[in-house]
Amino acid sequence: MKKSLLLNLLLVVAMIVNAQEKFEVPEVPIANKYAFMTGQTNAFIINTIGYAKSVGQNIEEAAKFTGDQFKQTWNTEGGFETLVKGMLYNLVCFTPVGEVSIVEQTDKMVKMKATNVNASLMNRGSVFNVSYLEYTRFLQTTLKIIADYMGADLELETSGTNWTITVKKK
Repeated sequence: MKKSLLLNLLLVVAMIVNAQEKFEVPEVPIANKYAFMTGQTNAFIINTIGYAKSVGQNIEEAAKFTGDQFKQTWNTEGGFETLVKGMLYNLVCFTPVGEVSIVEQTDKMVKMKATNVNASLMNRGSVFNVSYLEYTRFLQTTLKIIADYMGADLELETSGTNWTITVKKK
């Protein structure tokens, strides 16, 4: 009886040890992490829009809620300069396969361009019942709320997956 109990216990321990060897922590290059997390962030945005639509809320209402939450993380004391630097930084981070450039700038206005913004959503037509146009409207509304909070006006123009964002100091 003791032998069979010991044998069964050893078998269980061997199975546990063997099972642990099947999994390893992956080594993911930083560029892959970056692209993956940008995709995850887009998925959360798209999911937020999809959820809002599923409960009868329009996109602008959901974006207003998001903008009102996010604007509080911006330092209003930095004003226009902080807003523009933050938006440029976010655009660069948010477009892993695109490019960001400054098209025109003065002391009171900056026009920036981002290429290839979430092209995978544009190419698919929709994800989670959310279209590229809805995604763009959501982000445009959110960005306008943040810009207003920081003392600026914002306009977003799109041409396919290319965005031109103009920020003007009030």
